[in-house]
Amino acid sequence: MDDDVKAKKRGMLGRLKFSSSAAKAFSFSRGLVPTPTIRLSERQLLARLQKPFPIKKNYLFIFDLTLDNPRLDLHAYSDDQRFLIGLDVLVHLGAGSSEVFQGALDIRTGLAFDNRDGTIALTQPEVYQLIIKGLPEGITEPGRMVINEIVNRTFDHLPVYQLEAETRSGKTLRRMIRDVRVGQGEIIVHLGVNFAGDGDQAGKI
Repeated sequence: MDDDVKAKKRGMLGRLKFSSSAAKAFSFSRGLVPTPTIRLSERQLLARLQKPFPIKKNYLFIFDLTLDNPRLDLHAYSDDQRFLIGLDVLVHLGAGSSEVFQGALDIRTGLAFDNRDGTIALTQPEVYQLIIKGLPEGITEPGRMVINEIVNRTFDHLPVYQLEAETRSGKTLRRMIRDVRVGQGEIIVHLGVNFAGDGDQAGKI
């Protein structure tokens, strides 16, 4: 075989080998392998949720409302990945009355993540179910209004977890959040590689 032809074939083979290696490296770097995850248990999140409680609110000296004893149900009940937070409700009528009414409140909420500060927070909370037995009709609507106000003020954008940032590797992890999902009794944080040009990202579920 002519020496020039042999040289050309060797050159083509070398380029093919290089292209194959580069493709494998690119596939690996782009995360086409199982991505690492961080799993947050109900206990971890509950410890964070308990900090602002009990929450007390007076309505025009007509009644006092108390929300306490938060509990979690970390199971997504629909495709939108929203989950439930439960609370005890206590309504104490004022104006010289000693009547006290007990009930329960369920809140549906989603999760949001922000790679700018590595925070995972609650988002778009809403009253899902409210039951207070025996509450007078004249108190029901004002009570619901006050509860809605407390829910929005307390839970919307409430941080429930933040990736550590004391070290350089911690900062890298914060910028690697790709997705946050509600699993069976836990929250699963999916991590990925942050490429130049990807920029800071935020998302909600």
